[in-house]
Amino acid sequence: MHARMIQVSLKPGKQEEFLKLVAERLPFAKQSPGFVDAVGFTPENAHDRFVGIMFWKSSSDAEKYSNGSGKQFIEKVKPFAQGEPTFEALNVAVSTIRSIEGERAVAAD
Repeated sequence: MHARMIQVSLKPGKQEEFLKLVAERLPFAKQSPGFVDAVGFTPENAHDRFVGIMFWKSSSDAEKYSNGSGKQFIEKVKPFAQGEPTFEALNVAVSTIRSIEGERAVAAD
């Protein structure tokens, strides 16, 4: 299992619009081969940052998305961002989420 993380510093007052954009674009990711799930995070006491993690069956699936629909998404993100979004490719090592298997399975009782 593979994951791609995006971190975006948001312009002041843009979080709500940005989250609406993310929700509108998720169906495109869901239709992509190898897509497993996606999770977005915002700080509890601030409205200036977003961290998103998309889970993929393989790194090649994630790469195909990143070079296709993912590029279109990043272009749409830029008006909301302060600076460039940052990305990190990750391997899922451990997970209790049933649809997301890590290298070491953890029982989800």
